[in-house]
Amino acid sequence: MANVRNHPLYAVWCDMRRRCRSPKDPGYQHYGGRGISVCKEWNESFHKFVADMGPRPAGYVIDRINNDGNYEPGNCRWTTVLENARNRRYPRRMKQTAEKMHAAWKRLARQIRREKTVFKCGHPYVPANIYWRPKHRSNYCKQCRNESTNAAHKRRRARLRDAHLSAPL
Repeated sequence: MANVRNHPLYAVWCDMRRRCRSPKDPGYQHYGGRGISVCKEWNESFHKFVADMGPRPAGYVIDRINNDGNYEPGNCRWTTVLENARNRRYPRRMKQTAEKMHAAWKRLARQIRREKTVFKCGHPYVPANIYWRPKHRSNYCKQCRNESTNAAHKRRRARLRDAHLSAPL
């Protein structure tokens, strides 16, 4: 039998157990210190953990669906780092702000999913090209914004050059 320490999920399993069991671990206060633990089957058997979780897709991390729940088969999944960052608990005073931000992102995603595929200017309506202004609840084309900024800089440089050339010697 191959050495389990060379298995790609072995480090994930060890880190998960350490966060929940070792007070010396930097993340203990957020896991074991809050009462989160690893289920008995997974804690005792690495092979059971691998069988329940399945292979880890490239670039994915382990995530608990319910942040207050334990590491157990029904509560764990593989997610992207971005999804994992959104699945978090917030301090009471930040909760309202986080909910508003989450709602703003949902609105933006709904807008993108609609039939809108291009801005009025003709540039593509894709997340990389959207300049979102939450205060105004609107979004603008980043390409147009960059082009207008570049054009303004060019006009200013031309004015300065012309003023310099027309100045008496």
